[in-house]
Amino acid sequence: MKQVDVIIIGQGLAGSLLALECIQRGFTVQVLDNGQPGSSYAAAGLFNPITGRKMVKTWKADVLFDFLMHHYSAMESILNATFFHNTPIFRPFVSVEEYNDWHGRWADPEFAPYIREVTSPRTFAQHCYDDFGGILLQKTGWVDLPKFLKAVRSWLKGQSSLTEADYQPEQLELDDNKVTYGELEGRWMVSCTGTQATKDNHWSWLPFRPVKGEVLELETQEDLPRIYNRGVFVLPTETNTVKVGSTYHHQELSLEPTERGKNELLEKLNALLRVPFSIKAHWAGIRPATKDRRPIIGQHPKHNALWICNGLGAKGVSLGPFFVKQLADALFLGQSLWPEVDIQRFGTYYNVEM
Repeated sequence: MKQVDVIIIGQGLAGSLLALECIQRGFTVQVLDNGQPGSSYAAAGLFNPITGRKMVKTWKADVLFDFLMHHYSAMESILNATFFHNTPIFRPFVSVEEYNDWHGRWADPEFAPYIREVTSPRTFAQHCYDDFGGILLQKTGWVDLPKFLKAVRSWLKGQSSLTEADYQPEQLELDDNKVTYGELEGRWMVSCTGTQATKDNHWSWLPFRPVKGEVLELETQEDLPRIYNRGVFVLPTETNTVKVGSTYHHQELSLEPTERGKNELLEKLNALLRVPFSIKAHWAGIRPATKDRRPIIGQHPKHNALWICNGLGAKGVSLGPFFVKQLADALFLGQSLWPEVDIQRFGTYYNVEM
């Protein structure tokens, strides 16, 4: 029987961040993961503080973005790998009114930390349609999630902290002060299984609302020096290669990419990008989103040793570092979780005794 402090189920973004957090605090972990690429591998890994059609500041941006900029850089040093890219995002305006509005906000302390420049019309006309100018954002970029996840996996293997196997919830034995799973015993178990949580009776009562996203990989005739974002993102990843995404569909949740998804992306891309391209690849992933679009973190209502970290959704790269730290503070130090992410917010609604 191997005894550890924390058994972590799943080595996607949430599980990887949590394993690093626990070990850096001096706790022992064992991560159980079957090695099959999940939604974290399919995601583009974008982080952007100004989002949506109305271009609003994303939830808790002032806390999350300073934290993530430091956190991913520190993890590169720990893992001896490069996966964090602090790349500006350019967002074209669609009207003169929008240009005037954002020119006024440039000096607003609420937005100023995230605005590098409000550009004049056709500043970046070589690459995109920006007839009304646009906004060049900072504290933005992307995390190469496949590289990050592979680096964490290698690091965990080097410490004998990874078990490569499927998780079978029916094999879990729960006591008030420990969990036992096969030959593993832990003080706590944390489920970081993404959409697979909907198939686990311990967590299936939660209001998950999975969202399918499709992404294209394109070959372009010239390199792009920045990320472009309006309707879709255009993310340069390698020489003459970009990722374009993403769609949001709640109904059809297969992992098969669709002609509908491709056409939706191409229609929006052609309204944004001037650069000629050809399609190299097309894939889909299922995001572990939730009813209220907030993460679900905390302790199971009936089993003290069983915890969850899930629901990071489309903004997992920006949400993950801060809320994994908050989970660790709750687990190890007994500190409170923010009510917006605490699992207890769903107790009454789902008639679970908290």
